[in-house]
Amino acid sequence: MKSPAYYSFMLRIWSSTEASCQVWRASLEDPLTRQVMGFGSIEALTEYLKQQTTAPPNSQDSSDSE
Repeated sequence: MKSPAYYSFMLRIWSSTEASCQVWRASLEDPLTRQVMGFGSIEALTEYLKQQTTAPPNSQDSSDSE
């Protein structure tokens, strides 16, 4: 499956303390569907974004179909 040519997310990043260590957490929210994806680390967030943008974008822009 091809990736969309455009993504939009609300990004939230916060820190928490676990076993006396600061850990950064993140979430992405799709503004259209309100689906929220949580990430236990910045590394997990960046890995998700890499996976989403690895496939080539769709050849047809969604605005062309209107």
